[in-house]
Amino acid sequence: MKRRITSHLDLIFSNILYGVNFSYFISLVKSWGSFQDILFYQILFASLFFIPLSIIYYKNRFTWREVVRIVIVSTLVTYGSMYTLLWGAKYTTPISASIIATLGPVFTLFVSRIVSKTKIVLSRKIGMLLAFVGAGILLVDHRGVIVHGTESFGNLLILVSVFCIAIQTIIIKPVLNRHGTVVVIGCYYFVGLLITAPFFATDAFLVDVMSMPLMIQLEMLYILIFGTIIPSFLLYRGVEKLTAIHTALYRYIQPVMTIIVAALRGQERFDNADLVSAIFIFSGVLLTVSIYIPFCNRGKAE
Repeated sequence: MKRRITSHLDLIFSNILYGVNFSYFISLVKSWGSFQDILFYQILFASLFFIPLSIIYYKNRFTWREVVRIVIVSTLVTYGSMYTLLWGAKYTTPISASIIATLGPVFTLFVSRIVSKTKIVLSRKIGMLLAFVGAGILLVDHRGVIVHGTESFGNLLILVSVFCIAIQTIIIKPVLNRHGTVVVIGCYYFVGLLITAPFFATDAFLVDVMSMPLMIQLEMLYILIFGTIIPSFLLYRGVEKLTAIHTALYRYIQPVMTIIVAALRGQERFDNADLVSAIFIFSGVLLTVSIYIPFCNRGKAE
């Protein structure tokens, strides 16, 4: 019971940190400009932290099936999630990005149902439809199209990032259960380093970080420590004992934190499109996953 409570707290605090992270991601990318450099620094610093720990805690030999899962998930985390998140941050706003992030439960349920081939009941179908309508509001501009370099394009990239996160939490759970959080994350970032260093290392090492303004340095420090290393550890430690739906539900914390931080920093306003989209997405997500919320007392999932 105590371990389960700890897992819930892990997910809560990881999403608080990720929610704050949206504001700093977008601020840093727009002021610095090179999201590829930021990506490589994230992978490098996380590797330096987790790889030595994973060697210390390594106990069970990996099967070939587990190796394949780790390679797939590492690629999804590195390019499907982290790369597209930073790329999208160049064009979108903290609030829009965080609202889209709450689509995690819908994607998680959708993918898990495909994998388990279980029928989706009508209420969940309606919930998914509402959530996707809400996302669509943020994905198109006034002409009804998605144009490269616009905010709608950035929102599309954030949507791809959220989808990849939903997929990888489902794929990796059996490996987490057998090997533990630290070992699996160490493997993630080892593979991540291998698939990013050949493309981004040279330019990243040429950056004179010390000559940057102090605020940029502090934002980078937050992203590396409180936006990458700590929430990654807390997230996957929470996933070990809880379900993918639990993981997705706690994403509701992210937009709340993002809105608070963005307001405090005078970074962005909450406009009508954000409001309408949030209503659709939040309503859709609640319909989609309400059967899993403990206080509903509705028994086992259908």
